Amino acid sequence: MPRIILLILIAVAIAVIGQISLKIGMTQIGEIRTFFSLNFLIKIITNPLIIFALFLYALGFVLWAGILSKAYLNSDLLS
Repeated sequence: MPRIILLILIAVAIAVIGQISLKIGMTQIGEIRTFFSLNFLIKIITNPLIIFALFLYALGFVLWAGILSKAYLNSDLLS
């Protein structure tokens, strides 16, 4: 398997794990009725799963930017 395809699969896996972590973290916080309140912000920035999800988003962004700089993402990639 070409290296670039492996990197794409890793980037997708990071994105999926980030989405799942964010969902579980927000479920732990519970329903927020008032957005943009200090209490809401504190709950978000102190939840380990949400922090982990944000880390994964940043990591995935850097990885995806590297992928885009090195490969043409078209049908030639699969041949």
